[in-house]
Amino acid sequence: MSTNIKDRYITTLVSGYALMAMQILLSLATIPLALKYLGKENFGIWALCAQVAAWLQLLDAGMNGAVARHLIDYQQDRSGEGLGHCISTGFRVLFAQGILILAAAFCMGHMGGFLFNLNAGESAVFGDVLLILGVTTFLGFASKILPSWLYATQRLDLGNLVALGTILLEFLLFWLFLKAGWGLYSLAWARGISSAAGVILHWWFTVHVAGFPVHHLRGPWNTSMFKKLATFGGGMFLLTLGTQLLTMTQTALVANALGLAAAAVWATAPKLFQVALQAVSKLWDYRIPHLSAFMASDQKESLTRSFFGLFRATAYIGGGGLGAIVALNPAFLEVWTHGTIHWDHINDWLIGLAFYLGLLIRCFTDFVLHTKKIGWMPFLMVCEGLMFVSAARWLLPHYGIPGMLLSSLVAGGLLRLPYSWSSFRSYLLVDGQQSIDLAVTALGGAALGLFLHFILSLIQQQLPPLSMWLSLGIQGTVVSAILGPIALKLILDSQRAPILGRVGTCK
Repeated sequence: MSTNIKDRYITTLVSGYALMAMQILLSLATIPLALKYLGKENFGIWALCAQVAAWLQLLDAGMNGAVARHLIDYQQDRSGEGLGHCISTGFRVLFAQGILILAAAFCMGHMGGFLFNLNAGESAVFGDVLLILGVTTFLGFASKILPSWLYATQRLDLGNLVALGTILLEFLLFWLFLKAGWGLYSLAWARGISSAAGVILHWWFTVHVAGFPVHHLRGPWNTSMFKKLATFGGGMFLLTLGTQLLTMTQTALVANALGLAAAAVWATAPKLFQVALQAVSKLWDYRIPHLSAFMASDQKESLTRSFFGLFRATAYIGGGGLGAIVALNPAFLEVWTHGTIHWDHINDWLIGLAFYLGLLIRCFTDFVLHTKKIGWMPFLMVCEGLMFVSAARWLLPHYGIPGMLLSSLVAGGLLRLPYSWSSFRSYLLVDGQQSIDLAVTALGGAALGLFLHFILSLIQQQLPPLSMWLSLGIQGTVVSAILGPIALKLILDSQRAPILGRVGTCK
């Protein structure tokens, strides 16, 4: 691996975490403003619209991921026909899918009352906001070939810069529109305008910095390439569908069973956990293009070293961070929402455990996905999603949000983990010692989380009555002092991680 690639990974991580820090700050400001000016019910409508818009992206049918993954194979040979066919065919398909999503948003916008038990006024606002989000999604699909190129060329740092500019613009517009009295539409129009600006910025960076071959957009349609993309994309679509069922149906389920106010609570209370999940996921998201390049060039030993180092970093950083948040979240919600959001502490434990297991399972399922030998895994993930939705619909009315979280904890990974583990072991020829090392690493991450939770609980008990912000600041400093150096060492070690046990070889 060249020094340039190493440096680019670190640069991408730094820019990614800078983006996350800005997202956190703006979220801390946005949600209290929305709750204050809009109320729980209107904010619940926004959360519902955002989730429906996410569902509509399933019409992507896995094509975006398929284009990005195949560009990794072709982008080294920029004079070859494969690259041109991949870009021209992929662009046309994604553009057409964007039009389809816009039409679906228009249709679903008129079904709010029927689908989600909204009254006439709520249904009208739901339809308007969803239409704006549909236009926003269309713009994103029409330009998805650009971030796909950044992904394939490992220039995700440029995408982070674009995202940083657009979220700042979105918050500024939201604040201005809110002050102008636009109400719930402030969120929708701010999202739409900033997304359009993001398309322009993506074009400039992708063409002028990342060297995107624009002339290939005018290339011909290639049926053979479409079949290749569709075959891989079909598996990705089912995986995405399963993921959506497991992670993107909760707001609708809660709204239907417990009401819009409860949906607003669900959209707010797990925010710290979601931030931690995104932060740790970036370790994998920014590294998987490089692992895919190892797969494409059949660099077997480098692939194995990189995976083991990445798994270790994910387990310890994820476990430690989530364990700390279980301890911090009750006080954080109290000061952040001024006591307007009430949340049982058992939910923190359930979410922390579910997210930790999800991080570890994803390491294996994503690895298998990028080998392009996914077999039955997509169907198993859809089955898991259907199991979750069925169980959550039955448990929510009786046990509330803890019942839904328990459903997620049991269903997530129940079927696909054994299958993906078997495929992973077969691909890398992982031996018994390596399997034990991975299990010990997973337990070590959980132990680190419990340790940090214990330390923070002791601090909470020993601190004299202080302001909650000061208490949170002290505890956050302790977590940073303990977890920060561990995370830095693990990230750096993942660049040159030794293999535990025998080095396997890919089939």
